[in-house]
Amino acid sequence: MSQVQSNAMDIQRFGATRKEILAKKGAVCVNCGSNQDLVIDHINGGGRHHTERGLMTENTHNLDNLQVMCRACAGKKDRLRATMGMGIEGNNNNPSQ
Repeated sequence: MSQVQSNAMDIQRFGATRKEILAKKGAVCVNCGSNQDLVIDHINGGGRHHTERGLMTENTHNLDNLQVMCRACAGKKDRLRATMGMGIEGNNNNPSQ
């Protein structure tokens, strides 16, 4: 995938490019402080699961609802939510915070 395609996908998903979000939020995982293998994570739901199920809200891609996490911590957060019966969509209780 080209950088142009990647930026277009990020803008569609987040309203900004990944580079812009990392610049505003900081390029380290909010959970462990790693700067490797970073992803943009929705604090209170979002992502492809909300998109696929039509659960998007006007605040889903708001910068205040996005955080930077390493892929490992984001996966742990999703597994914790599933264990707590929250599903990967999450709700207002964010175990990663």
